[in-house]
Amino acid sequence: MECTLDLEAIENLRALCRGQDTGMFADFIALYLSEAAVQLETMREAAAREDAEALWKAAHTLKGASADLGAKGVRRLASRLEELGRSGCTAEAPYVLEALGAELGVVAEAFQKLQATP
Repeated sequence: MECTLDLEAIENLRALCRGQDTGMFADFIALYLSEAAVQLETMREAAAREDAEALWKAAHTLKGASADLGAKGVRRLASRLEELGRSGCTAEAPYVLEALGAELGVVAEAFQKLQATP
């Protein structure tokens, strides 16, 4: 979990949620995972069309959200996809997208474990 998630960022988010709606932390995570799946699909479609601009824009969005929630591995891979898109080179994107999909699965599992702990 330490490799996948930035526990300090998670604790900061949890601190913001304390005293608020008891499900707020879970809602943030659910929204992040849902939007991450949308951005992943957008990037896959952009890579298939060799649409570098759509690739970097979706990657940039995912990178920011991942940084906010402490998903370090996802942020790193999204950053690489953003770089590829900005450079206009999408050839490597399918390989990075495969790794990103796997990392999102790891992150979802890590978040699930975190939600089970107080």
